[in-house]
Amino acid sequence: MKIRVSLVLVMLSICLPALADVQKCKDQSGKVFYSDRGCPNGEKMRAAPGESSHTIATQAGDDDVAQRCMEHARASTGYGTSDTTRLENYRVKWVSVRDVGARRLFSITVAYRNPAGYWGETRQHECLLRGDNTSFQTTPYELVN
Repeated sequence: MKIRVSLVLVMLSICLPALADVQKCKDQSGKVFYSDRGCPNGEKMRAAPGESSHTIATQAGDDDVAQRCMEHARASTGYGTSDTTRLENYRVKWVSVRDVGARRLFSITVAYRNPAGYWGETRQHECLLRGDNTSFQTTPYELVN
């Protein structure tokens, strides 16, 4: 019995590294490579429709995109100025868009300053990144379940 358990443990220790998550990465020169130890600077690449690649930004990059989403929301909806509105928090998720494929969707929570000067009411706003991962979708789109 002990031999069987030992044999199973040895086999598992050999097989488990094969189950590691392999990531598609890009180095500074733009060369694509695959790694099971993570990508430099926390950046990863994932296949997108047509085998083009989309960068999944680092946390700092996501913070920047969320701020740009906030500015986009102010401009497109008249949410107010930076004195009367602020980015409360955000969430990022991958979604599938009909006829386009995988895209990153930023859902931000916008806080408003009331007349007394306190931050009170909040609203949600969404920004769908285009395939270039730098600009936002401004035309209607349909998410696929």
